[in-house]
Amino acid sequence: MSQTHYAMGFYFDESAEYVALICKNRPAAIAGKLTGLGGHREEGEDYAQCVAREFLEEAGVATRPEDWTHFATVSTEHMYMPCYFIRSNDVRNVQTQEDERVAVHAVKRLCEQDLAPFTMELIELARTHDGAVTELS
Repeated sequence: MSQTHYAMGFYFDESAEYVALICKNRPAAIAGKLTGLGGHREEGEDYAQCVAREFLEEAGVATRPEDWTHFATVSTEHMYMPCYFIRSNDVRNVQTQEDERVAVHAVKRLCEQDLAPFTMELIELARTHDGAVTELS
């Protein structure tokens, strides 16, 4: 079975105390849960380009692929997903653009939220990133 290729991004404020997350409507396994923004990688684009495109489509915020930092990769039998982060106080400009709600959340209050698998672990890895790319499976 082949893997589907995705990319995911976490957009933090400069202090990494706030992060933009999306409340997923699909797939069913994570419907109603918060996670980073992202989606399928399109033919001809690299993963950072995918994250920048998805942020524009889902949150209305234009970013440059080179401003995203690759910090982790989630790989399972069915998916391959490099994860990126960016820090900018422009995070306050995110606005829902499609049918899945995008909002900025206080990281310290995320324990009160329903998060998709790996989401909190990925947020903490991004906040404490030391230059290494962590592999998760």
